[in-house]
Amino acid sequence: MKKYFLIIVLIFSLSFSSKLHAQLPVINMVTTTDTVTYWGARMIAFVTTKGGWTVNSYGFIFDTLPMPTRATGAKILRVGTTNCPENNSYTGTVNSSSSFMASDKTYYVRAYVAKTSGGNDTVFSNPMSVTTLSPNPPQCLMDSIYDIGLTYARFAGVVAAKKDANAIYSKGFVYSYLSNNPILGNAINVPSGGGVSTFPFSFLGYQNNLISGNKYYVRNYLIYRYLNKTTNDTIYSDTISFKTLHACGTIPSNVQVDSVTQTTARLTFIPGLAQTKWEVDYGFAGHLIGTGTTIMATNDTVDLVGLIGGVSYTIYVRAVCDTVYGDWTGDYTFTTVPPLCAPVTNISVSNFTHSSADISWMPGSPTQNKWEVLFAESSDNFPTIGIIKEGRPPVFNPIGLIPRTEYKLQIRALCSEHTSDWSAVYYFNTLPRDLQDEIENGIEKVLIYPNPTNGTINFKAKEINNFTKIEIYTSLGELIYYSDNLPEFYTLENQVKGLYLVKIYSKNYVQVEKVVLN
Repeated sequence: MKKYFLIIVLIFSLSFSSKLHAQLPVINMVTTTDTVTYWGARMIAFVTTKGGWTVNSYGFIFDTLPMPTRATGAKILRVGTTNCPENNSYTGTVNSSSSFMASDKTYYVRAYVAKTSGGNDTVFSNPMSVTTLSPNPPQCLMDSIYDIGLTYARFAGVVAAKKDANAIYSKGFVYSYLSNNPILGNAINVPSGGGVSTFPFSFLGYQNNLISGNKYYVRNYLIYRYLNKTTNDTIYSDTISFKTLHACGTIPSNVQVDSVTQTTARLTFIPGLAQTKWEVDYGFAGHLIGTGTTIMATNDTVDLVGLIGGVSYTIYVRAVCDTVYGDWTGDYTFTTVPPLCAPVTNISVSNFTHSSADISWMPGSPTQNKWEVLFAESSDNFPTIGIIKEGRPPVFNPIGLIPRTEYKLQIRALCSEHTSDWSAVYYFNTLPRDLQDEIENGIEKVLIYPNPTNGTINFKAKEINNFTKIEIYTSLGELIYYSDNLPEFYTLENQVKGLYLVKIYSKNYVQVEKVVLN
């Protein structure tokens, strides 16, 4: 019995010693960075020996944990099941959805060989790391915003390049007036078709129902997917802004006035798009905007009332949009129908000398051709019956006048059945017979003409250097001009009509003259 026990122990010992000294496969990682992409890498391992194994699986195992195992959920990249190389290398490339790596991650990779014959067993190499790349998203650009109207606009975008995207599924535009970085979910989406396969690729969008006069922010977007993902990503272009047209951004056009009478007229104009309210400003010709009569109109035809016959008016129009006002139109001038016998205007004197003058005026209407003129020295009363003048142009030429004398006149129109009101009294002075007449007792005087004047008075003297200064005062005593030199002329055009006092100083004499501004 003892003999049999020793034999059994010897056989067990030999069997255990044989297993203990059997050779295992030897495998090492060579590289994991041969060809790195955003979804994986090409990995190389070297099998020194299979250790006598019948290998039925070999490849790589990888995870983001430092020591990848199946127990930790690591991914398997099986290179083969048979024909495992010995004293040679094998290569594995990540190229399927089951083995894709995530982008911009560090993975730890081990090579392995496995067998099932004679019992399951696996041998692993030491780990080697690799970091995947970050993918480049497709590139989209805003090209332009055009055909901008009151409530609509058109968008143009470009898919410039696909980059690393595996597929582009859809595209479009997003816009908002609340956010300057609109995105899907917080802005209005304007889809623009499906996928894109050729690059660059242009696409368009159109949107109406916008708010007039409002500022909007818009950019385009692409929905795409990377090769190593099962969900979509979205990329946006830079944001650009635009502003829809405002109803008050257009000036009313074709301003016209018709149906003109002595006291009324009808204004018409063409409104700008979507305009519903306007401000009309009208007044005597040449008036400043804001100083005339203002009307708020809700119709493009406006009746003007309370006008004066025979008077020229200037009119302006602009659009009103709540609290926003448009620009004014240019001035438009019209003249009301004159009364049956309108008074004359613009009396003036020209070509006057020491004994004569040419007096002209503006008739009250185009049909007037007969007038009565009252004429006298300023110190005398007007005659009861005046001089009748007929024909065109209207002119009165008195002769035989007294030098350096002030005269006055009034004119009224004589119509077939009516007479107009008399004009205002007009004054003027004849010239001296000769400049020498102004020298009295060795004192030289300055000749001031014309007087009365419609604006400009001239100064004439033999020796201009004899005069040391000049002052001009209003009838209220306000000094409006001063100079140490006698000018050739001075204009009163911006002054109020009336009487002015001119004081001219010489070394031993002060000349004082009255000047009338008509």
